[in-house]
Amino acid sequence: SFNYNIAPIETVVRGEAAFFKDVPKMTPGTITDLIQALGPKITIPGQTGGIGSLLDQIDLGDIATMKLPFTVGDVATYDVVKYGIAFDKFIKIPLLNTEDFMFTFEYVGSKILDYRPHTIMFAWQAAWDDDRDGSYDTVWEPEYSNTFILITRTSYLNGNLTPQLVTMLEAESHALVLIPTLTYDWKNFQFQTQYFFTKSRDYNGTLGMLDKRDEVSFSVTYNF
Repeated sequence: SFNYNIAPIETVVRGEAAFFKDVPKMTPGTITDLIQALGPKITIPGQTGGIGSLLDQIDLGDIATMKLPFTVGDVATYDVVKYGIAFDKFIKIPLLNTEDFMFTFEYVGSKILDYRPHTIMFAWQAAWDDDRDGSYDTVWEPEYSNTFILITRTSYLNGNLTPQLVTMLEAESHALVLIPTLTYDWKNFQFQTQYFFTKSRDYNGTLGMLDKRDEVSFSVTYNF
């Protein structure tokens, strides 16, 4: 990681990169995989050979090979590289405030090494049929993740009132997140109101995992 102040333009640039080894990932499973893993451990009264031999007599059709959100057997691991770069800049906007506005622009990305398409599923996904074609819609984790973040903050009333806006955009899922926050400090109390909004075109990304969400929160903190 590094920090560097670019004096001529009064801007701080920050960067970071990290390597993660053997990160467990959720690989797809099927009903057949589940039967093979659990069959020897489940017995049925009056049935020899367990659940496996019973299901051998039943035609499961397409469901037998359908990709499902669970892992059986050994959990697969992958090496992952994560990286990011950010710029911090104070800017005066006279018509809005006599105090400075702090702007932070940040890019955060990651890459899964030894990636193979259709091998890693998102852990939070469950079965659905968005396109209504009668089959399960598998959602895979992408090889790359690219997120752009913009944070804007300033203060009023001698620093006691602090508005902030966090905007995040993820390229893979076309997900947009907006988090405006208003914080007021009075003596030992801190009052905060926050609105959280996210909307995604599809599920292929971390920000898009909620698809759409609206949430308003209020908090009061007493410091002593």
